[in-house]
Amino acid sequence: MGAQEVFRWAQIGAHATVSLFIHPYGDREFASFSIVPNLASNVPSGAVQVKARLTVDMTHRHVDGVAYTLSVENTSVGPQPFIAVRLLEFAQTF
Repeated sequence: MGAQEVFRWAQIGAHATVSLFIHPYGDREFASFSIVPNLASNVPSGAVQVKARLTVDMTHRHVDGVAYTLSVENTSVGPQPFIAVRLLEFAQTF
């Protein structure tokens, strides 16, 4: 099964962190996540090294199933490195 986009941040500021609480997943579902960062600043693309860090926090039991807390940190280097980030989900039921 392929990846699907489940969320998108239009702009994350330099050195900023954003979070997302995502649910529900059943007890027989497995999910992993990936991010795709892109430059969102109005600066030349060669002036910024676009980087971001994804952290998946502990799985939580929620009223309607299992939930994850995801955090994305803009770790880009360069002048005004605002980035846009797509969150991809790889999910499978077993």
